Amino acid sequence: TCIASDYWCTGIEPFWLIQISKEEDLIDFYNPMEQKTIHFVYKKPDVKNGLTVYNSTDGENKISVAIKKEKCNGGIDKQYDFSVQVQLNEKKYNGCAIKYGDK
Repeated sequence: TCIASDYWCTGIEPFWLIQISKEEDLIDFYNPMEQKTIHFVYKKPDVKNGLTVYNSTDGENKISVAIKKEKCNGGIDKQYDFSVQVQLNEKKYNGCAIKYGDK
């Protein structure tokens, strides 16, 4: 199996992936179109009003990952329990997320 991440997040149009892991001390944003991963240090999230928000920087890039427990359509016949909104520098991404331990 993969690293026990707190969350795996994904989006389409454009396709992207985020792995958030307290255990591995990372928030990784992967853009497969550019074959590029930006590594951020894990920071404890702010949790309030049903929203979990992770913020981090690598000194050059800033990321904010807002995860909300609500049904999310991740593509053809794929439903997730969490939606996610990502702000990476000036670019915004929307997608879905799965929490560690969920099916």
